[in-house]
Amino acid sequence: MKAYTFILDLFLLCLVALTGWLIWSSSKYTSAATPKRQLTMDAFVKNVDTIQYTATGQKRYHLASPKVKHYKEDASAHVAQPIFDIYSADGEPWQITSDYALIIDDGEQINLVDNVVISGLHTKTHKNTRLTTPKATYYPSSNTAESSSDVTINQPGTNIDATGMETFFNEGNIKLLSNVKGSYNPNVNPS
Repeated sequence: MKAYTFILDLFLLCLVALTGWLIWSSSKYTSAATPKRQLTMDAFVKNVDTIQYTATGQKRYHLASPKVKHYKEDASAHVAQPIFDIYSADGEPWQITSDYALIIDDGEQINLVDNVVISGLHTKTHKNTRLTTPKATYYPSSNTAESSSDVTINQPGTNIDATGMETFFNEGNIKLLSNVKGSYNPNVNPS
């Protein structure tokens, strides 16, 4: 009789655990399948080539893209394959490219997604710097970018991997946040 009761209790316990797991797993799919708010596109532009200026009339950035869609509900711009030329305070250019960008907050935040590349062109202060990361955010008003994702920086003779970064375009500085590992080859010509 005790064996029968033990088997029945074990069966009921398994049934309760299975029921709980089914409820938990089905709620993940139900919430993922819930339709999001539908956005209404109010503008569509092809072959975009635009320059944004600061309040003092200096170039902030130049944007080129094959396609931009604007949505009125959240005042967002969805940008395909953007190329941003970022100008530092002394006019030295940096370039940011990605597969996709989302411009929000009246242009104060630009979320860059997939294959983000930040390049510092060869000048006196940076030697062909190339930073890659899966996603980053650019803030035009402060002329900074940040990412919490994995980051790789390449310069002639130098390779650095890290997790997270902050880029200060006006100063030409990149701050790596954690897990920094690098290698240096002094035999590579930096020019």
